[in-house]
Amino acid sequence: QAEFLGIAIDTSEERTRHALNTPRVFDRLEQRLRDFDMMPAIAQLNSVRAPLPPDGMELIFAPASDDNPLTPPTECHAPSLVGLGGWVVMAVRPAEAFPAALLGRAASKPTRSYVKALRHFLTYLLRHRDDRLVLHGGEAVQFETHVDSSWGNCPDTKRSWFGYCMRTSAGAWMWR
Repeated sequence: QAEFLGIAIDTSEERTRHALNTPRVFDRLEQRLRDFDMMPAIAQLNSVRAPLPPDGMELIFAPASDDNPLTPPTECHAPSLVGLGGWVVMAVRPAEAFPAALLGRAASKPTRSYVKALRHFLTYLLRHRDDRLVLHGGEAVQFETHVDSSWGNCPDTKRSWFGYCMRTSAGAWMWR
């Protein structure tokens, strides 16, 4: 097993399969959640089945109010938590790129509802901490590109978002 930039790489003997994960980043993420007293209980870990709750967009972009106050950095330093989660996503979790991007857009002004969505997302990542991105090699290399976009889904700017995933032999190697 090798490691590069915090990514653990487990290569098969025949060098046709590579499994990637970020165990040290997950350890750091878990410690940061403990620092902010946000570490989920085992029951909560098992109950989180999707990267965001069903009302995730509303939670993330709900405006600050008396019922939804801003959360001080001493309670939850959202930018650093999103950064750790984002590193995991960019390294080995292409399927979670969209929720990570949504959370990143609102990390500078975290409200109580935002923190709820962020905690849900980080709990989801921790629940799947042992999942690995597996890249398979083969004799014929087949490159594929998948692209998707939204239409004006940013609540503030009404800009569209897009994402792409580049794959070879059924393994993602670049995404946004």
